[in-house]
Amino acid sequence: MEELTIGQKLLTAVQSSEHARQERYSSTLAAKMKEARDKLQNGGAKPKHPASHLSAFGSPEPQVHRLLPDAPDEQPRMTGIRSMLVSKEHRHEAAWQQYQASKELAKQQHQHTSAAAAATLTGHLKNVAADIEREMSVLAEDRVMVLDELQIQQVWDSVAQRCATTASWIDALGAELHAAEVELLRSCRAALQSMVSGMCEIAHLDEGRLQRLMQQEAMALNMEVLDNRQ
Repeated sequence: MEELTIGQKLLTAVQSSEHARQERYSSTLAAKMKEARDKLQNGGAKPKHPASHLSAFGSPEPQVHRLLPDAPDEQPRMTGIRSMLVSKEHRHEAAWQQYQASKELAKQQHQHTSAAAAATLTGHLKNVAADIEREMSVLAEDRVMVLDELQIQQVWDSVAQRCATTASWIDALGAELHAAEVELLRSCRAALQSMVSGMCEIAHLDEGRLQRLMQQEAMALNMEVLDNRQ
């Protein structure tokens, strides 16, 4: 029989040891699988430790929380989140009410300015109408016969002059009403922009809803202006 070298002997020993290890692993695995099947057939495996033993360790969440780096002392609470949402809602409502108050003030100022200008013109027109009626009285049938052509022409010239003055007053009223309208639009749009800017910072509504709100208010303002013109 041929004698093995030292290397061959070492290789043979390693192979034998590995074969023995595999046999032990296979037998152990088979035993574990058989045990698992038996437990499943008998209604499931039972815990090795009663629940009372596990309860001695307490809840795992605080222990995991303490292991986190730079973890705060307590987890965030829903109370803080709800308080933040309520605060946003209140600030949003306050911004809306402030806008409504600013818009109402601008409308009142516009109405006051327009009414004052219209009242001034009405007073002028009444005075002019009385003056024209007095001057035209000389052209009555029982008085016109004593007037010559020059006097009659002078009456007509005076009435025409007063009509031109009245027309200039009406144009002035139109300019005042236009200026009041421009101021109304400027004030309301400034209030609207301020409101939307504040609501963007508050972030109670998303950007799309804020844009729709701004468009609705701008359209409503334009409709009010058209109604005033009519």
